[in-house]
Amino acid sequence: MNTTEKRWRECLRNFGRHLRLERALSPHTAAAYTSDLEDFSAFIAENHPTVAPEGVTTEIIRSYLLDLNSRVADEQTGTTYTATTQSRRLSSLRSFFHLLLVEGAITDNPTDQLEGPKIGRYLPDVLSVAEVDAIINATSLTGRYATRNRAIVELLYGCGLRVSELTSLRLSDLFFKEELVRVAEGKGGKQRWVPINNHAIKCVEEWLTERASMEIFAQFSDRVFVSYQGKGLSRQSVFKMVRSAALLAGVTKELSPHSFRHSFATHLLEGGASIRQVQEMLGHSSLNTTEIYTHLDTSRLSETLDQFHPLQHRNTPNE
Repeated sequence: MNTTEKRWRECLRNFGRHLRLERALSPHTAAAYTSDLEDFSAFIAENHPTVAPEGVTTEIIRSYLLDLNSRVADEQTGTTYTATTQSRRLSSLRSFFHLLLVEGAITDNPTDQLEGPKIGRYLPDVLSVAEVDAIINATSLTGRYATRNRAIVELLYGCGLRVSELTSLRLSDLFFKEELVRVAEGKGGKQRWVPINNHAIKCVEEWLTERASMEIFAQFSDRVFVSYQGKGLSRQSVFKMVRSAALLAGVTKELSPHSFRHSFATHLLEGGASIRQVQEMLGHSSLNTTEIYTHLDTSRLSETLDQFHPLQHRNTPNE
């Protein structure tokens, strides 16, 4: 291993440590950022083998982004690099070179002159209330896991939780007397409080009664949801369960656990909740992020226009 390769490895280790300890990112997010930098360093090793991190220029990064763009159409790799992925790669590079700038290793951030690709807002399918009910009822068909699975879906939809928030939820985060759940967001150690309805509380309590008779590994003893082997519940397990319940319910929409969070927000807004209330419950730091949920179907908008716009109540000239 030459000096340049050693320097890249050193910088990548420092960057990973910075993400976990100083920025307090979740393990999943930190791993994604680190993976982005590993891909970039592989590009450098192949195309600019003598360039150390301190020698990377704006033009080199631009050539890397062009390379990513070319991969979008590369069907042989089996990998797609969407605008969202490309934007995150650039965000990872910005963070990496900002750290080098703060440490005094460089005097200018080579990403400052670069703009990321424009990203369209993706709106996953919204489940109707009837579809949510059907999926919840279908969890009773999932055998020995029925009680746990129903509680999971009730929380995903009833509290608008991210799947990572659900799998990391602890017994000490449940405040049923106050009808609240404390959610650790994994972003800078932030927490938020989310109301929980009585029906969801009842479903979770039924699961906790069943859970009490299980043998659970010590490191997962405070987790609300565990596998039937007594270990932590994985994100993949929740994905599979949700899709299985949807199929049993006859719901053919493309969905994931996040679909319940999306439906939670949409139904609240359609029911009259303010966007700022929904923002607080979802844990969004920016109102712009919450605005993705403000879409309403055109018939509802037309009804609102007919009901409230003053011009709709004027007589026509022939009347």
